[in-house]
Amino acid sequence: MTEPLTPPSPSEPTPVPEPSPVPDPVPAPDPAPTPEPSPTPTPAPNPDPTPAPAPTPPAPPGPSPDPAPVQI
Repeated sequence: MTEPLTPPSPSEPTPVPEPSPVPDPVPAPDPAPTPEPSPTPTPAPNPDPTPAPAPTPPAPPGPSPDPAPVQI
């Protein structure tokens, strides 16, 4: 059987627990330096670039001009 809670006698002061000292806030560690992103490597130029073919000019409209007569 549990003992009934007895109020503390007035002659004995209730022990007050000592307040725990507030610890100093721990400073946040310095964040690790963010590594600078490495520059995107420039693609090496094609050693043998194939030149793009020149666009063929459109043919002039209308019948083709007669060739100059051959001089004999």
